[in-house]
Amino acid sequence: MIYRNSQLLLSRTFFFYYTFLTATVIYNMALSLRNCLVGLKIYIVKSLGVESSVFLSETKSLRTIMTPISVIGEETFWKLLEASKIFNIIFECVEIFNDIFGVLILFFNVVTVLIILVSLNTLLITGEMEQLTVEVAIDSISVCLMFIIWNSFVTSACGLLKRESVTIITLCCKLQHALPHGSKERQEILNLARQINRKSPRVTAAGFCDVDFSLIFSIFSCVGTYIVVLIQFSHIDF
Repeated sequence: MIYRNSQLLLSRTFFFYYTFLTATVIYNMALSLRNCLVGLKIYIVKSLGVESSVFLSETKSLRTIMTPISVIGEETFWKLLEASKIFNIIFECVEIFNDIFGVLILFFNVVTVLIILVSLNTLLITGEMEQLTVEVAIDSISVCLMFIIWNSFVTSACGLLKRESVTIITLCCKLQHALPHGSKERQEILNLARQINRKSPRVTAAGFCDVDFSLIFSIFSCVGTYIVVLIQFSHIDF
């Protein structure tokens, strides 16, 4: 009996360690990809030789008053073409990231939901049977919170990646208003915005859903529905 309990404890510890390590790797990789998009945004602004503080702010309004860019160097157009190539490389990296970690992210979200539901079920059932102890309550709540925090970090990092691509589209739309009409630089920056909008780099859970901030609310919505059903039918033997 003691040997079996030791095996269960060891398996549980290994599972928690593996989950934490996986979440840490995914989190850092997603932030690295997001930082690549931030670097691309800075590169675009510097290529046009404009004041970076004006365009690198996360202003979503396109009505910001801007000074037209009248002096454009000969290398500006080629730098914008290079920006398109850089984006294609980043997009391919995001696709590779999805191929490697997509299934793990899906598994991680499913496990998080199951852990929350099992913890709530344990608390409710043991409470009704008057067998709820402090140790059981602390264990259930701590495991539940641990997976919620890990999943929130991973989902937030992936959501920032998706948000950064939208920010670059907004930036390109703002910059094209400052470029001369009919110039090849204006056309190229619009092409870059269309390219990013069409490809829309984002992290997916094995293609089932996008991993962004809305996924967090979906998980809590699912858990909330389960809590209502569990409370209403708590007399049923689960």
